[in-house]
Amino acid sequence: MSLKYSHIKCSKCGHELDTPEKVCPKCGGPTQKACGSCGFLNSVEKKYCDSCGTMLEIRAATGPSISGRTVVFQTIGDTVDSNSFRGSAPGRSEPYGPPGAPPAPAPAPEPEKTAHLPQEKAPPKPSVSGRSFSQRQTPSRRSAAKPFRFFSARMTVFYVLLAAGLAGMAALLLNPYIPKFKLMLTARRYLSALSSGDYETSYKLLSENSRQACTYDEYHKNSEDQAKRAGKWEFDALEVFLLEENAAVLKYRLKEGASDWKDDYISFVAEGGGWARPYIWNLFAPIEAALEKGEFPQALSLAQKLAETDPMDPRTSGYLCATQFFMKIYDKAAASCARTAEASRFYPVGFSPEDIFWYTFYQADSLRFLNRYREAVDLYGGLLVKKELSSKEQCPLYMGRADALVRLGDYEGALADARNAQVHCLGRIDADEADKRLRYINGQALDEAVEYVKNSRFKSGGPTLFQARAAELSLMRARGIRPLPQDRWLAEHAGGPEYRVMLREELPSGRGRGPQIKNLHIFKVNLWTGTASAERVPGSAEVK
Repeated sequence: MSLKYSHIKCSKCGHELDTPEKVCPKCGGPTQKACGSCGFLNSVEKKYCDSCGTMLEIRAATGPSISGRTVVFQTIGDTVDSNSFRGSAPGRSEPYGPPGAPPAPAPAPEPEKTAHLPQEKAPPKPSVSGRSFSQRQTPSRRSAAKPFRFFSARMTVFYVLLAAGLAGMAALLLNPYIPKFKLMLTARRYLSALSSGDYETSYKLLSENSRQACTYDEYHKNSEDQAKRAGKWEFDALEVFLLEENAAVLKYRLKEGASDWKDDYISFVAEGGGWARPYIWNLFAPIEAALEKGEFPQALSLAQKLAETDPMDPRTSGYLCATQFFMKIYDKAAASCARTAEASRFYPVGFSPEDIFWYTFYQADSLRFLNRYREAVDLYGGLLVKKELSSKEQCPLYMGRADALVRLGDYEGALADARNAQVHCLGRIDADEADKRLRYINGQALDEAVEYVKNSRFKSGGPTLFQARAAELSLMRARGIRPLPQDRWLAEHAGGPEYRVMLREELPSGRGRGPQIKNLHIFKVNLWTGTASAERVPGSAEVK
């Protein structure tokens, strides 16, 4: 792209000069520098066009100029001066010149030259305001700028989007606190209504399951009875004690009548985007009655309904623990009992120390029946270190732990527990069982071991070992075999509750031979666990 050179011309007669003279040598009129890009007339001293900002470059003269001087290009530092940054007056578009001077005629087009100077990129023109001339608006552009309007259609859309974004951010920040805020409002409203006797309002705050299981009349009667027993009561210092996604527990200070202030707890469940009070008092009595009658399926059904209504109350898990244990659903019982003991630590309401003891015992026994002996031993031990345990409580603990230790192979520890059980098991049935277990493990049950083997069977539904041996002797007698062998059942203590039992056959001497003794069977018996195994097959050994 060829460089468009600027030129000097007279503003009076239009004469073009080859040198930057300030006065026209032809007519004496003032001269101006015409921009080669836009044609704007600038003062001769200008280095950049006031209109478009282009560098005003003068074509080098090919020969001597009129004044006898040649054009010398200066450096950019020499060319920058304060006069270079003076723009035209606002609203003024005519060229510089004396007042009243006629407008200069348009310059005649020059023929395009074939020779071109090397084009250099003009450096950006410095600006006092920090902007280059290419960034400055011309007066016409500034006059054409539209005024800013705060309430245009576009700005209205912007305001709506801005408000929606701020509302979304606020909701995002406040969302974790909204459930807690709603919970506190609901709990305070419920307790206030209940303490003031406004049972209609408090009943409306019950969960849907609670209202289905308990009518308003029943709820009103139970609340009135409780108010008569406790007297006028008040609450204070309500706070969230435990908050989960679908359930929560709150703690507060309670004062009933003239009694001192004490801590109390209340649970709520999430329902319908808010919180509701689960009411379970009407289910306690039916469950207790079913347990006393031994109607465990009925008790379990009511306990499950209780759990659906209020999963946070530890009494819910307690009833499930007891009913599942008595129905021998040991896997679920172990979980329910563990949950009960854990919940009672952070929600200490509704249980006595004796209740917690038995729930923990049910958990330990359930683990033992699930063959989780080491866990059971730890739980038994944790209960036994408690102070002031009665014999009624110590008896099942020692018996249960002794059984777990036997199955773990710790016969010495089991013997110590069996001896303690004999001391604390005072009831007739318990005492008989303790005596029997102690005989098993201290080696005094030889006769019981023999009887156990005699009544054992090689296969289910078949004859006992004693019956099978009697049938063999009867067959030998029918065949005329004489003399018939004599059987002897012998037992010896093998350690702990284990015994070795032998069926020995003895033939008397006769016809030049001495007596013959042979062990037909040898069995290893564990009287405590009720298991036996054959150590030697018939005819494999003889004893003389």
